[in-house]
Amino acid sequence: MIRTSAKKIKLAAGVGLAGLISGALVAGSVSLARAEQTAAAQTSAVVSQSQDTAKVQPVTASYDVYFGGFHVMSSTANYARGDTDYTVSATGRTQGILEFFFEWAGETRTIGRFNGPHVLPTLHESRGQGSSEERRMSIRYDETGEVVDFVVEPTPDPEEITPLPENAEVGTIDPLTVFADLGRSVSEGRGCSGTYAVFDGKRRYDLKISDRGEKVLKPTSYSVFSGPALACHVEWEMQGGARREKNKYSRTARDRTVYVAAPFEGAEPIPVAMTIETDYGTLMAHLTSVAAGGKQLTVPTN
Repeated sequence: MIRTSAKKIKLAAGVGLAGLISGALVAGSVSLARAEQTAAAQTSAVVSQSQDTAKVQPVTASYDVYFGGFHVMSSTANYARGDTDYTVSATGRTQGILEFFFEWAGETRTIGRFNGPHVLPTLHESRGQGSSEERRMSIRYDETGEVVDFVVEPTPDPEEITPLPENAEVGTIDPLTVFADLGRSVSEGRGCSGTYAVFDGKRRYDLKISDRGEKVLKPTSYSVFSGPALACHVEWEMQGGARREKNKYSRTARDRTVYVAAPFEGAEPIPVAMTIETDYGTLMAHLTSVAAGGKQLTVPTN
């Protein structure tokens, strides 16, 4: 286990903390596979929404993720956003052929608050259960949004993971807070552009999200949504905590795009689809159900 404080890390010059590859990014996030005993991590959808239910109705959204035509993961996200606070949570588990090779289930949650244009996390935590071990992580923040304490279990293996930079946590936010900020930005008509320094307790990376304008998503039996959506392109630059030996999926991952739209009239904009291109196929996440404000849409089951 790692348990430390931000103050102690600042005093421990030259000490590099290794991270672990998490099961999901953004946003986003949903992970790609580990069929060769690896996991190419990417996020699918963390939705954004409010605890002030008189102002914004909380959203629950479910997603199915496919790679090369195979169902590899299912995920459900919940988002509540008020004038001054937010809560984002998500659960996910492997499915189909991926589950056969790499069984995994996990959950993650962030609570935080808005202070004018700033978004300040209070607590971020996650737990994952694989076929052989359980992994746990939590980060606590002070009133200014700076990390004061984080816990990672089990301890990362420095032979497998690249070291984190010194003071990796300083000036960062957690990955779910990225989507809380983007959700508010899109709902207020400001698009989905932004640059974020992210620390998830195991990895330190930079996200650059750029607004690529509107794209019309065609109807499909996999998704409850079709129509115009905002294309949000995601670039990811790892700073530390990456697996030293990258698999072929993560090495060739490119063109990460999350599509954001209101799934029905009166609902908050949420991720309605995601695509990631690789040399070995396309990862696609589809919105399979969404509920908000007493309304619900669900993909029919055969």
